[in-house]
Amino acid sequence: MKRPKTMSDVRALRSVGGSAIPRGQPAALLQMHRLATEKHRLEREVELWARKKDQIAQRLTEIDQQLDVLTKTAARTEEAKPKAEPSWREVLLEY
Repeated sequence: MKRPKTMSDVRALRSVGGSAIPRGQPAALLQMHRLATEKHRLEREVELWARKKDQIAQRLTEIDQQLDVLTKTAARTEEAKPKAEPSWREVLLEY
């Protein structure tokens, strides 16, 4: 039997199913209702995850754009600086 790696892999009590339910038509209808409810819950969860994934992808795109702008600005600022020789009282330390 495969062991769960995370808590997300552990099935909830409502998805495990009850073994004490008697067999027959009422039990089958109850099982169908439980499965339909779980299916609806899981579909909503997938929708929420898809929406969250889209939000994260959009934010990553915005961050990349901001980094590009800042990189270009920093390069222009570095080019605009005059390259002065350090005086004898100054020591230039580059990291």
